[in-house]
Amino acid sequence: SGPPVDEECRKKICEWLFQLIDTFKISRDTVAIAMSYLDHFLSSSSDRAKSALQSRKEYQLAAVTALYMAMKLYSGKLIKT
Repeated sequence: SGPPVDEECRKKICEWLFQLIDTFKISRDTVAIAMSYLDHFLSSSSDRAKSALQSRKEYQLAAVTALYMAMKLYSGKLIKT
């Protein structure tokens, strides 16, 4: 958890998502799409969005979920685990 999400936290998660995408050689546009999804979710009035803004762990989960959605919808590249 820790302190609520702030500008520095957003910057760090964005940088981390770019590192992750670069590792798998996926288009960097995917991160821009994911951040757009994340922003859209966080601007909603849902309890989950409010909770994600108060908990860094939930914010990270929301960011990774947004990245997953962007990869599935736009990247078209399979990642083997």
